Amino acid sequence: MTEAQRLSLSSQPYFDEAAADGHPRLLAGECEDCSQRVFPPPAVCPICMGERMRAVPISRRGTLYSYSYLPQGAPEFDSPYFIAYVDMPEGVRVFTRLANVDPKSLACGMAVELMPAKPKIDRYGRVVGQFEFVPVSEGDSR
Repeated sequence: MTEAQRLSLSSQPYFDEAAADGHPRLLAGECEDCSQRVFPPPAVCPICMGERMRAVPISRRGTLYSYSYLPQGAPEFDSPYFIAYVDMPEGVRVFTRLANVDPKSLACGMAVELMPAKPKIDRYGRVVGQFEFVPVSEGDSR
């Protein structure tokens, strides 16, 4: 497989695999004109249309805003699975997949944490890096 066929998470504008603390982080876009933060980072600010966007790291932990169960979904994912919106402390909302969840324990407002996921092969044969969020166990101080 050539490098052109490999799309790792580190090649994405929203993921920092080599964060200083050793834990991968998501990156939001922050407008240098109006300070609005957006995920994933856009080329142009959706609020003021400013083009001076910079990548800023966001927390690894967030709060589950909403979720949905998909008994059958995209062929790249093992079905069934959960998708969700996660609110981050920096004011951005991340659309993601949930993993390692007990459906009976899922609740809006619960704490979740970013985890790198096993890469998938897309329909063009490229390896695509992924991330997902998992529930935070009570007492987990990571």
